[in-house]
This record gives sequence, C-alpha cells and structure tokens, in this order.
Amino acid sequence: MTEGLNLFGGVPPSRWAPILNGQIADFDSAVVNHCVLVEFSSSNRAVGFAHFPLGAIDLKFFERFRLRIDAAIASSSRLILYLPETIRHRIPPEFLELKAVSFEFTRYVRLILRAGTLSVRSKIRAVCVDDSPLLLKIVSRVLVELGYVEIIGTYSDPQQAVSDIESKKPDLVTMDIQMPKMNGVQAVSKLMELGFANPIIMVSSLTVDDGPLVFDALNAGAFEYVQKPSHDFLDDFRDELDRKIQASLLVRKSSRKPGALIARPKDRPSSAPSAEFRSGLIWCIGASTGGTQALTQVLTRLPSKIPPILIVQHIPPVFSKSFADSLNNLCPFRVLEAQDGMVVEQDSVYIAPGGMQMALEREAGRLLIRCRDDAPVNRFKPSVDYMFNSVAKVTGISLVAGILTGMGRDGADGLLGLKKQGAITFAQDEDSSIVY
Repeated sequence: MTEGLNLFGGVPPSRWAPILNGQIADFDSAVVNHCVLVEFSSSNRAVGFAHFPLGAIDLKFFERFRLRIDAAIASSSRLILYLPETIRHRIPPEFLELKAVSFEFTRYVRLILRAGTLSVRSKIRAVCVDDSPLLLKIVSRVLVELGYVEIIGTYSDPQQAVSDIESKKPDLVTMDIQMPKMNGVQAVSKLMELGFANPIIMVSSLTVDDGPLVFDALNAGAFEYVQKPSHDFLDDFRDELDRKIQASLLVRKSSRKPGALIARPKDRPSSAPSAEFRSGLIWCIGASTGGTQALTQVLTRLPSKIPPILIVQHIPPVFSKSFADSLNNLCPFRVLEAQDGMVVEQDSVYIAPGGMQMALEREAGRLLIRCRDDAPVNRFKPSVDYMFNSVAKVTGISLVAGILTGMGRDGADGLLGLKKQGAITFAQDEDSSIVY
C-alpha cells in the first residue's frame, strides 16, 4: 500500500490526481492508528493526501505543516487534517485559527479513488438488522454515539434488509441471529452469495441455543459477534462493539471471503498423515479475533492421533461450550470445554471456558487442568498469557506453543518466555490472519 503523496514534498497540485490514479484504488485507515491529511482545490476537489502515524504528530510536524499551509494559501487550496480526538491537545492553539486549514476529529477516514476522482469519507456507513424494534433502536444509537458511524438503514425484516444491502453497499452490517422468515445465518449466507465483502457483526443473546448459529454465521462469512446490549451494560456493549469495528477495519477484503471453513464430517477419515508423538508433548494455542475460524481450519486438518492441545480463545461464557461441541462434531478426536481438575490426555483438545482462567499444573505425577475465577490478564478472561505462564512452570514436558489471528498483545509476552525456555513456537502469518 502506498503511503500516499507526501504533501510536504512540493509535488505540484496538477500532478497529484494522475499520480494517485496510478498508485491507489481504495484506501481504508482506522485513524486510531493514523492521521490523514487531505488537500482540496479551490473547486472543493480532493487533489492529494498523506497519512501519518499518531506518533508523528508533534511540534516538528507542525513546523513543516506551516510551510504546507503557506503553499496552500498561495494556490487558493485548503487542507483538512483528520485525527482522533485523543490527540487534539497536540495541536498548537494558533493553528486552530487559520482559515486555510481545518481539523476534523474522527476515528475513521476512507479515501476512495474512482475514475481519477479522490473522495473522502470520515464516517462508516452502517445498516442494522434486528426483529426487535427496541434492540434496533439501542444498537443504532450506540453506533452513532461512537462518533464515526452513520446509520443508513435499520430493518426488522431480514429479507428486505438483504435486498437493500445489496444496493446500498454499507461499510458495516450488524445482524441479529434469531429472526422470523430468515435467521441471521441465512441472511449472511445470502449476502455472501451476492458478493457482499464488508464486515458483518452478529448481535447475539449468547444463549446455548444461539451458540451453534453464531459459529455457523462466522463460517458463512460473518466477521465477529457481540452480546446483545442490556440497559445495565450499555457501556460494555459500546466498548466491545467499538473494538470489533476497529478490528474489522484492519481486515483485508480478500480475507473476508466465505467458504474457507468447509470442514469434513467427524466420521470421514482424515487425510492428514498419522504420527507418533513422544510422551510428555503438549501443544498450547492462543487466539482472539477470527480465532474460531482459524482454529476450525487447524483442528479439522489434524490426524486422529494427536498430543494434548490446550486452547485459549477469547470467548464469552456459554459460547466456549458451544464452540467445543461444534469442533467435537467435526474432529476425529475429543474436543472438550475444559473443567477444573480434568486429567490431560492424548487425542484430546481442551478449550478454556469463557469467563474463567485456565492453567496447567502437575499434581501427584499427573497433568491437570485448573480453571479459576481469577482476575483478567491483559483485559482478558480467559487469557493466553495466563495459560502460557502456567505452562512455563510445569516441569518434565515438551512444548509447542503458538498464537493465531487476533488484536492486542495477549499471549505475546508468554510466548516469548516459552521460546526462551526452549519451546517450539509459531505465529499465524499475515496472509491467512483475519487480523494480523
């Protein structure tokens, strides 16, 4: 991806559009990571842009920026700097009074080049689908309160929603699971058939009944899921939805294609070669955003004989059981939601229970799983680092440990510690990660 044209580099305005036309087609940036500077001509046409990491916005930046502003004044153009509210304080007060430059505080900027014309969009265009008018109103209001989302449609009828989404082409869709006429899984599948490539976030009540449907929706092409909001936990819902949307902005459209998770039935023989594993070998895997899809791909490709595998997937309570059950139906070995005191055995996979921390301990010569209601680590419960740190203390075992797709750094420190102890470690590559 090009860094765009350097607006401090003195490129004549007449050359910007042709250069842009040859270099970019579509640029998305979550401004939580970048600031975007766009120059507009006297006819209000966007003619060039540059983007900068947040750390670059300092006094030296504004010293150079003043020269660019003088050039804009001389050419009768104007500049807009899009940046998050969190760094407003870095702007020298005198810059806020200049007429040739303005500041727009947002966490999202999308630059689109079509037919040689550059346009700027500073809000995500969203459609909300839910058969409950109350939930529809709450979800829409929360999205607007994020400050960078514009609602372009709300629907209680999923069939009508699918029809209109095809024509409106929103940047984001929130989708209920349980609906009449067409449930959320069917709606996602239909949108994928129609070629919809932007993220769909499922809004679920997180019940036992919803669990299998949520994973079906993820396998069909949905990006993520959040728990339906309640009046007492609206702030939690807003924060989680914000994180999931920001994560979705980092995803390449090519990785949103459905159909990658066509897993074989449990009774179909595995094509993976059988292997003999030495006694005492343990695998430990951590995953976050996009991890349920990645883990499905990994586990369904393993042979029937495997070493014990301990998995921490960032997942809420109830769903961890549904996820384990779903994998157990697809894999030729046991996949269980871990319970405190379970003895670790060969040919078994243990999924950390949502809302609990999972550890490995040796007691009386046996390897046992411990599930505890301990505090979150790195904001997560279960936490990958919590598991890795516990495994590091167990003697007499050989380790393979890795991290799959996800946001944040939970598991990074623990994985480094295991590597220093001699474990074989790995991380999912960028091309196959939902979020790298």
